[in-house]
Amino acid sequence: MEEFIEIGEIVRAHGINGELKIKKITADPDRYRRLKVVYIDGNPYKIAQMRDAGEFVYLRFSGITDRNAAESFKGKYVSVDRVNAIDLDDDEYFIADLIGCKLITQDGEELGKIKEILSFGAADVIEAESDKGVLRFPFLKKIIAAIDIDSKIFTVKREEWEQVVVYED
Repeated sequence: MEEFIEIGEIVRAHGINGELKIKKITADPDRYRRLKVVYIDGNPYKIAQMRDAGEFVYLRFSGITDRNAAESFKGKYVSVDRVNAIDLDDDEYFIADLIGCKLITQDGEELGKIKEILSFGAADVIEAESDKGVLRFPFLKKIIAAIDIDSKIFTVKREEWEQVVVYED
């Protein structure tokens, strides 16, 4: 399992004092209020200031005091270590744990490997690489037969999956 769990994507620097605008990618939007340290590229950054703005949060880190320093973080991901990750329900998963899972049907046919989970609103979309190219399908309970994070295996119900899968042209 990954050591870190991504909770936000740095959109851009904000203002002249080193503040960062971050798009939240967490099931617990209030989690930033409880954090003292986050990680970027595996390096710890102490939170000096935080303000919440709906789907975005603005953070300023200790030692990052100007816009030029903040600009270098654009496009990177804010993470927490697994110890500080939120508790999940039985049917919830960290995206980091799903990436790299082998995608198979209930009868054992290998379909590909999960590369990314895309968030578009109504349902997340799973993107996988297969022998036929890139495929995508919605992350819906009715499609999923089982998910085994420890074995890195994501099993789908063939009939339901075939009704919704889309292959990239």
